[in-house]
Amino acid sequence: MRVCNTCYAAVDEHFASLEWSGHLSAEIQSKPDPVIEGRVHIGQLYVKVVEAIGLPSTDSITSDPFVRVMLTGKWSHGQEWGNDLKNIKCTKKKSRTLNPRWHETFVFNVCAPGAELVLEVYNYGQLSQPTKLGEATIPLSQIMDQRRHNKWLDLLLPEKLHRAGLNNDARAGRIHVLLHYKFSRMAEFCSYFSSEQDYVYEWPDFQAAQLYSNFWVLLDNLWPYLEVIWQILPTLNWEHPTHSFMCFALCVWLCLSLQWLPVVIHLALIAFVLRNYFELNFHSFAAANDAKDQPGGPNANLDNDMSNGSFRQYNLPSGFNHLMNKMTHVTIDQETKRTLQSVQNNMAWWSSIINNLELMFSWEDTFYTARILLYLIVSCVLHIVIPNKYLLLAFIVYLFVQWTVPFMWLMHFIYAIRQSIRSLVHQHRLRSSMAQADLNARLPGVSLGGGLALNDPPRGMRRTVSNASARAHARVSKKEEAFGAAASAISERFVVTGEPGLRKRQ
Repeated sequence: MRVCNTCYAAVDEHFASLEWSGHLSAEIQSKPDPVIEGRVHIGQLYVKVVEAIGLPSTDSITSDPFVRVMLTGKWSHGQEWGNDLKNIKCTKKKSRTLNPRWHETFVFNVCAPGAELVLEVYNYGQLSQPTKLGEATIPLSQIMDQRRHNKWLDLLLPEKLHRAGLNNDARAGRIHVLLHYKFSRMAEFCSYFSSEQDYVYEWPDFQAAQLYSNFWVLLDNLWPYLEVIWQILPTLNWEHPTHSFMCFALCVWLCLSLQWLPVVIHLALIAFVLRNYFELNFHSFAAANDAKDQPGGPNANLDNDMSNGSFRQYNLPSGFNHLMNKMTHVTIDQETKRTLQSVQNNMAWWSSIINNLELMFSWEDTFYTARILLYLIVSCVLHIVIPNKYLLLAFIVYLFVQWTVPFMWLMHFIYAIRQSIRSLVHQHRLRSSMAQADLNARLPGVSLGGGLALNDPPRGMRRTVSNASARAHARVSKKEEAFGAAASAISERFVVTGEPGLRKRQ
C-alpha cells in the first residue's frame, strides 16, 4: 500500500524542524572547508539506513525489501572507480512490508576524490534474482561540511517497473538515511601521493554488423596505400626501364652512403607535408570558385560529389543490424564469438592507428601538423650538422635514462609534497582562525567605561555552554520520542492485511 502525499508532507515538515546533530537549526554552523582548491575530502562516511516508506510492489501487494549501499565515484577522465575502490554493503531483509525499518549503520572509507553514495532498494526473490524497486544517489560534495545530515531521499522508479498509462517519472517511495562525514587530515595528506587509475578502454561485444562495418572502414583506410604498392610494381618489374634504372641507382647510392639515408627520409616527409598543404589550399580555392559559379551553391557540389561516388559511406541498411545479430546469437558458439570479437576489435584498433598517422600530415589540425613539420625540419638540420653516430648515442642514452630513472614518479612525488604541505598549512590557518573566532565570541562587548570585563570565568562559561547544549539535546530527544510514537501509529495504519501486527490486533 502506498503512503499518501499528506503523510509525506507531515514527515518532511517534522524532520525539517529537527537536526540530527542535536542542535537547533538556528545554532547550526557549517565548519570551514579544510581542503584547498575545492578538492574532495578523504576520510570516513557513516551511513545509517533508518527506514523507507511507500515502496512499490512487484508481483504481489507486498515486498521483501533490502537496501544495497554502495560507495563509488568517477575519476577526472570520467571513468568509474575500479572494484578495488568500490565498497558495497547490504542491509537485512524485511519480510512482507512496503514501509520497512532497518536502523542499520555502515562505515565507508573514502579513499579517492569524486565519491558518491548510491542507495538501491531491492525486493528479495525466493526463486529468482532480486528486483530493483528504486535508487537514489548522493554526491559526497553535498555533505562535506563535517556535520550530521538527516535526509529523506526520493527513490527513482527503475525502467522494469514502468507501466503504460502511468506517470513513471514519479518517485518510487522515499528512504530515510542519516549521514555523517569525518575528515581525516592524515588520510588527506597521504592521498596526494596516490595516482588515479589509468583509463581502460572497454571494447564492444561482438556484433556481426559491427564486424562487417569495421572491415569496410579498414579497407577504405588501407586503399590509398594499396594503390601506392600497385604503382610501385611496374617499376620493380622494369616495365619502364628509365624510371626503374633511376630508382635502382638511388638505392645503390643510399647503400654506399648510409649517413644520408635519414636526411633523405626527412626531406621526403617534409615534401609530403608541404604537398598536402598546397593541395588542400588549391582544392579549397577551387571549391569556393565552383560554389560561386554554380546556382545551387556548395550543397549542389556536395551532392554531385556524393553521386559520383567520391565519398565512401558504409551505412548499413535498416534491419540489417537486427538480422545479422539474430543470426549471430543462433548459429555461433561462445568460442567462435570470442575469436570474432578479437578480429572486430583489432580492425577498429588498426583503423584508429592509420587515422592518427594520417592526422599528422593531413593538415586537418593545422597547429598539430605545423608542429610536426617544425620537428621534421629541426631533425633534418641536426642530421646534416651532427654525425649520425652521435645522434644515435644520444638516443640510446635517452632511452636508457628513460627506462631506468623514474622521471614521472619523481615529478609526481614532488608535486604531491608541494600539495600536501599547502594542505597542512591551509588546515593550520583554518584552525587558528576558528580558535580566534571562538575566543572573540566568548568575550563580551565593550563596557561604557571603555574597559573589557568578563561576565563569568572561563570554567563557568564552559559549564554554561555545556548546559545549553545538554538542554538542546534533551529538547530534540523529546521531540524525536514523540515523533517516533506518532510514526509507529501511522505505520500501523498502513500495515497490509495478513502481517503479524494485524493478526495480533485481531
